[in-house]
Amino acid sequence: MKRFLAIIAVIIIVSLSFFTKNYYESLIQSKPTQALFLPHLKQELASIDSISIQTAKGNCTVVKQDGWVDESSHYPITLESRRKLLLDLSTLTIVDKKTSSAGDHEKLGLLTNNTPPNNQASNAYGDQIILYSHGKPLYHLVIGYAQRNIKHVSGLNYFYIRHHDRQDAFLVKGEINIPSCKDDYFEPINLNVTLDDIKTIDVKSNLVKIGHIDLTNKLTSNSDKTAFASYEQTLSSIPVIAVWDSKPVIKTKTTAEYVSYTTTKQQIVALALTDDGTHYWLTIDDARNPKLHQWFFEISPPTRRQLVDSLYQLKTPL
Repeated sequence: MKRFLAIIAVIIIVSLSFFTKNYYESLIQSKPTQALFLPHLKQELASIDSISIQTAKGNCTVVKQDGWVDESSHYPITLESRRKLLLDLSTLTIVDKKTSSAGDHEKLGLLTNNTPPNNQASNAYGDQIILYSHGKPLYHLVIGYAQRNIKHVSGLNYFYIRHHDRQDAFLVKGEINIPSCKDDYFEPINLNVTLDDIKTIDVKSNLVKIGHIDLTNKLTSNSDKTAFASYEQTLSSIPVIAVWDSKPVIKTKTTAEYVSYTTTKQQIVALALTDDGTHYWLTIDDARNPKLHQWFFEISPPTRRQLVDSLYQLKTPL
């Protein structure tokens, strides 16, 4: 009898073990898998040599040369936001396939510029990102503009996305911020000039000399020391709005200002600022970095004030 009970107990234990194992396996298998939307992108990141962004706020393309530069002006661009974009794209996971019909793209915000929407709603269009590898398109993506941030859970966004040449559209989960083609796009200009380097500063307006600062003697005013420290920081990181590799066409009457710095090595770094009443353009002559002279930079009014007007606030007389 005891032997019989022991056999029954063994059978029950084995059965329970088998049932439990299969039960949990079925739970695991029934749990939806979250596949990557671009499963091969991580392995392809090193081969990407161009990124094109097309949004309602503007279009821009960056290319990899000696470094990453703007395709039009060949001026260096900031890298961090582009690097983060690629990493974010490589980790997007599919939550659900929403449609296989192109007729649904408008309500998902996934139309492209060559597809007129029925109601002409601007949020029917998506942002576009094109990744190139070896000069050829690798991925052309359309991201739902109107449906961005459908939900926000634990720092993750949910939005619609599709491949440009396919009708299938997906709801995906991930974090993505499309870099601007204007703000923080270009690398700031670093003149690499310190206060210890500068002997004199001259300011001119339309070639008429209106100010001169001699820094041969050390500054005595604490406020001037603080102001010059801030000015030195400005010279090491001049924000740029736009860059041209040829002189922009200016149709209105302009005024010009010139700021030049004579260094301890008898080198002159000269800034020329052109003002048409709305925009400020900057050109740079620097013997240490002659390449800067090939570009025309647009700077903001606050940046212009930092480069010129701040000099008039010094106690050291101009």
